[in-house]
Amino acid sequence: MQTIHVLSSRKAFLTRFMVGGLLLVILAAGWYIDGVNERRLIEVEKNRTFEELNVYRTQLEGTLAANIQLVRGLAIALAPQEHLDQKQFERFAAPLFETSKVLRNVGAAPDMVLQMIYPLEENKKAIGLNYLTHPQQKKDAIKARDSRTIVLTGPLELVQGGVALIARIPVYVDNDTFWGLLSVVIDMPKLYEQVSLNNLESDYLIAIQGRNGLGDSGEYFYGSPTIQEHNPLAFTIHVPSGSWVLYAAPRYGWKASSAALWPFRLALLTIVLFFLFAFSFYTRLLSELKSKTSALTNMGSLAQVVPGLLIWQVIKSLCRKSHVRFLPSHPIISQPG
Repeated sequence: MQTIHVLSSRKAFLTRFMVGGLLLVILAAGWYIDGVNERRLIEVEKNRTFEELNVYRTQLEGTLAANIQLVRGLAIALAPQEHLDQKQFERFAAPLFETSKVLRNVGAAPDMVLQMIYPLEENKKAIGLNYLTHPQQKKDAIKARDSRTIVLTGPLELVQGGVALIARIPVYVDNDTFWGLLSVVIDMPKLYEQVSLNNLESDYLIAIQGRNGLGDSGEYFYGSPTIQEHNPLAFTIHVPSGSWVLYAAPRYGWKASSAALWPFRLALLTIVLFFLFAFSFYTRLLSELKSKTSALTNMGSLAQVVPGLLIWQVIKSLCRKSHVRFLPSHPIISQPG
C-alpha cells in the first residue's frame, strides 16, 4: 500500500506561525509606509497653503509700503516750502486720503513740534505737541532724526480709540539740513480689511508678531501667541526699519488630503484581505487533507485485519466438517471412538 506523507501537527503549527508572522510584517510595513505617505502629503498641503497665504503677505507688505511711500512723496513736496501753514499743508495732504483708504491722519512737525495736521477737526488737540519733551514719543522721534530712516511705532491702542501704526519720517532740506518730522497714522483694522486678512480666519488661525518692527523678538499685536502650539507657517513681512512675522495654521490641524491618502490605504487593505482569504483557504485545505489522510490510514489498518479474520473463519468451518473440536486458543483433534 502506498504511504501518504502529510504535515505533522508540529509542522502545521509552524506553518501557521510563519504565515501569521508574515501577515504581521505586512501590516507593520503598511503602517510605516502609510505614515511616511501621510507626512509627505502633509508637506504637500503645507506647500500649497504657503503659496496661498503668501499672496496675503505680499498684499499686506505692499499696501503698507505704498501708503508710507505716499507720505514720503509728501515730505519731498513740503521740503522746499519756506512758509508752510495749515492751509497749504491741507492742500498737499488731502490728495493722499483720496488715494489711500487706510490713512488716519498726517501731521507735520517742523523743528520737532507738531504744527500742522490733516484732517484737522478730529485732531486739534495734538497741535503743539513737542516730540523732544514727550515721554512716550521722544525716543522714536530722535531715532528717526538721527538715523535718517523711517521709524515705526506700534501697532498700538490710541487714546482716542482704535489701533494704529505710527510712522515717523524725517525730512531734510538739500539732503543736509533737518527740517522736521512727518508723522503718519495708519488705521490697522482698515489695513487688515483692505488685504482681506479677516477672510482667512474662517479656515486658519492667524497671528502677527513684531510690534515696533522687532520681528520674532517683538510682541504679538494680532492674534494669540498660542498659535505656536499648532505648528504654524511663518511669513516675514518687511516693514520700514524692521519686520513683522505673520503666522498661519489650519484651525483643525495639518491633515493630508483624503483624496490622496485613501487610495493607498484601500490598496493596502485589499492586499491584507486577500492574504487573509488565502491563509483561510490554505488552513481549510490543510484540515481537509489531514481528515482524509486519517480516514485512509484507518482503512489501511482495517485491510490488514480483515484477511486474518477470513482465514480464521475458514479454519473453524473445516474443523466442524472433520469433527475436530476447535478451541479458540489451541485446536485439539479428537479420535473417533
